Amino acid sequence: MATKFKLNDCVPCIAIHPGEIIKDELDAREMKQKELASFMGMPTSVLNDIIKGRRAITPEVAVLLQEILSIDASYWLSLQNQYDIDKANINTKIIERKRNIEIWKIISQYCSIKCFEKLNIIGTKISENIKTMYKVYAVTINNEIETYVNTVEEAETIVAEMQSEYSEDVAKVGIQEQYTTDFESVGTQSLEVAKLSVDTDLRGIKTEQERIAEATFNGVYFSVKPVVGNITSRYGVVETSVRNHAHGGLDIAAPYGTSIKAAADGTISYSGWMSGYGYLIIIDHANGVQTYYGHCSKLYASVGDEVTAGDVIAAVGSTGNSTGNHLHLEIRLNGNKINPQLYLYK
Repeated sequence: MATKFKLNDCVPCIAIHPGEIIKDELDAREMKQKELASFMGMPTSVLNDIIKGRRAITPEVAVLLQEILSIDASYWLSLQNQYDIDKANINTKIIERKRNIEIWKIISQYCSIKCFEKLNIIGTKISENIKTMYKVYAVTINNEIETYVNTVEEAETIVAEMQSEYSEDVAKVGIQEQYTTDFESVGTQSLEVAKLSVDTDLRGIKTEQERIAEATFNGVYFSVKPVVGNITSRYGVVETSVRNHAHGGLDIAAPYGTSIKAAADGTISYSGWMSGYGYLIIIDHANGVQTYYGHCSKLYASVGDEVTAGDVIAAVGSTGNSTGNHLHLEIRLNGNKINPQLYLYK
């Protein structure tokens, strides 16, 4: 089907000043510029500037031309208006800006304003950035880019093949939609502004609500890891050379004196020494939930203190039954121990 053509889509190669039409009229009427200027009551030099395109036709000039040449004033003003528009259309800077606007309209369907701000595209150098942008699709394994393709169809085909290869862990495979200013070097200099998945389950993407839900136990949201370190002993049965015993918490190794933070909002219900735990902090949260912080070197919170998730309550140590600096973390519900890794340190 043929594309419908509109006159407004035309962009002139040159702009014709209405002064040229005045000259044609004078030639046709065998009238001299000096004569017309005299009738109009203006210097010949001013009329010559209009004819040469150095001056614009004003409403006053248009009315005088109407009286002398019997051509409607609105016609002369419309010619002047069209000349101004055509001149703007063929201006190289205006052409570049118009082209950028068209490109912006296309790209903005896929990117938000924040994306452009992130890429530093918005600003005075918008043209040199936008005009060379390309959209590509990256196929990833464990969020590491494996290859680039031009279309989402190609990416989906590769993902389907990888799914069979990684059938036991399909969450490894995903697709990233990317925009880049250098298509040739996309592998090393890509500017990622959006990530789209073929299937949310494949990439294991979680929304903020899902992450909060997974870190919430009995109405208590564990938003902060008390310390950052390596887990040296997990919850459950621990086998040693001496005996097997149940480990009711999680041990996280950290340097001596490392700050220990409250995992969730609550009130300090115990702060002191306890057999086996050494220096211990207990926080009462809502609905019968408690957290225990054991083997501390220093205690910074006192019984009755209200704390917010992230508040420093103690320091890492090796007091009580301990063989090295670490935090012993427990989560309890009505006194019963719960695996902390169900909600923290996943």
